[in-house]
Amino acid sequence: MNAPTAQHAPEATVDALMYDLRERGLAALSIRTNQVRLAALSLEQIKNTIKRLDGLRARHPAITDDLLLTIDRCRHA
Repeated sequence: MNAPTAQHAPEATVDALMYDLRERGLAALSIRTNQVRLAALSLEQIKNTIKRLDGLRARHPAITDDLLLTIDRCRHA
């Protein structure tokens, strides 16, 4: 996956990514569209996405430690 951008992605991009991540979990990151969406996020948006997903873990079993760690690695790419 590409390094995060310096600009913020549109909120619709974040929302679409959030939906797929909470429903599909780690498998969502193998979908090219989601890879592009994630690469479009700024560092701040990636941090917020991780925080939001973490808060949804109790209701969405697809959100795992592996998913959150994989997304976090994008911040350091």
